[in-house]
Amino acid sequence: MYFGALFPLNALQEPDTIVVTYAGDTVVREEYLVEINQEGDTLRCGFYNSFYKNGMPDQKGGYKKNNLSGEWRLFDRIWVFRTESKL
Repeated sequence: MYFGALFPLNALQEPDTIVVTYAGDTVVREEYLVEINQEGDTLRCGFYNSFYKNGMPDQKGGYKKNNLSGEWRLFDRIWVFRTESKL
């Protein structure tokens, strides 16, 4: 399993950095936005998407200061909408 991240060269100054993790060579497992604080910690802030191994969406939602926030949608393996919640 490979875990990759897409960080710009000036990531410590950028408020929004996209992180992508992979399950296998090409299948994206999750992607989300982080903010890197002055201590170098990454805080999830913004969109979050996770995917099944077949590439279909599993969850779509958002974070605010590392906490679940807003509307979250959950899907089954064939992309049929399962449930929705607001946080």
